[in-house]
Amino acid sequence: MYSRTENLVRGFRKKVIAESDDKEEEDVNVDADYIVDEKAKTATLTARGVKKAEEYFGLENLSDPENSTIAHHINQAIKAHGTMKRDIDYVIKDGQVVIVDEFTGRLMAGRRFSDGLHQALEAKEHVTVAAENQTLASITFQNYFRMYDKLSGMTGTADTEAVEFAQIYGLEVSTIPPNRPMVRKDMPDLIYRTRREKMQAIIQACVEASSPVILQVSSGARKYANQTLLRYMAQGAVEYAKELGKNIPIVLHLDHGNSFELCKSCIDMGFSSVMIDGSHLPYEENVALTKQVVDYAHQFDVTVEGELGVLAGVEDEVSAEHHTYTRPEEVVDFVSKTGVDSLAISIGTSHGANKFKPEQCTRNAEGILVPPELRFDILAEIEKELPGFPIVLHGSSSVPQEYVKIINTHGGKLKDAVGIPEEQLRKAAKTEKKNS
Repeated sequence: MYSRTENLVRGFRKKVIAESDDKEEEDVNVDADYIVDEKAKTATLTARGVKKAEEYFGLENLSDPENSTIAHHINQAIKAHGTMKRDIDYVIKDGQVVIVDEFTGRLMAGRRFSDGLHQALEAKEHVTVAAENQTLASITFQNYFRMYDKLSGMTGTADTEAVEFAQIYGLEVSTIPPNRPMVRKDMPDLIYRTRREKMQAIIQACVEASSPVILQVSSGARKYANQTLLRYMAQGAVEYAKELGKNIPIVLHLDHGNSFELCKSCIDMGFSSVMIDGSHLPYEENVALTKQVVDYAHQFDVTVEGELGVLAGVEDEVSAEHHTYTRPEEVVDFVSKTGVDSLAISIGTSHGANKFKPEQCTRNAEGILVPPELRFDILAEIEKELPGFPIVLHGSSSVPQEYVKIINTHGGKLKDAVGIPEEQLRKAAKTEKKNS
């Protein structure tokens, strides 16, 4: 029955709505066989869908009590297709449908959806359809734990929930002091409402740390921000640092410039460095554009960063459909022909929380997505070809999973958010004189 139902529903047309509307569901003219309510996570047959089902199974009336089993299978099949998404709600592992916990992202091995939904998913994914589970009883965690005569445990977060433990379980929470004195300083949160306030705080912190500052302007920001204001903003930062007692280096940098005209304009306005990103162009066109910018910039002692290799997606004004790793054999040729002062390369990094798709990744034992490892072999080969040359890694975004969990637990929707693991970023940063 599951296979027959799957063959029927697979050809159905669905309509997705944000919130249920009874009038729309009853509309016989709606151009769909079933309607999916994303908010309620339900799927409902339309009049057209009911008619198709009756014709497929040779029934006079799908709603008759004697046809309830068929109707149940159809309803679970459209729910499997309409509301359950592969690699989000479940994964296929070792020929089985495995549930993914919606809060933790962990795989729930041995758990199955009830009332035939799991079987409908198995039919949908063309894996072995197992026997149907039926929930006979359920119990809350609170009542389950109360069945034990004694309760105890250890956790790092119990103190914040001491009241709950006392009220529900009658348990006292005791804090065990650390073996060594606490070195972490829990400072009060500082919230900066405006960019001016943020910039002021950055300069203050850099003065305290005697750290240089790079004020970076993207090509997108350069379009709406007045160039005169940008120049004097940088000059103001320099003067402010002097007022605080430190003459720290502060420079103004253009990130991902996409044309010679834009780079020239920034150079003419006093920028310290510019990046020209021609990575989306054919190789020879990238060389020609980069060289044009370098030849002009070097007249004014302005350094230039080029890019070789492509990150898939949109980055500022530069868009690319496919990811392309940097070819080590092209690096020496590119640098010698263009004269760039630094080079951004592509070894598998990514910008943002969802630039890696689930199908590109694997899942660890906890069900968390793990992206492909960075191509350190490419980085090593480039270092060998150009020892000591300044290399830049764009797209080094990490997405700490503990924060993803917190966001999702409190109503956020960071499904399958993944970034570059921090240990890989540290490994890349440890290479000889590299910027990451």
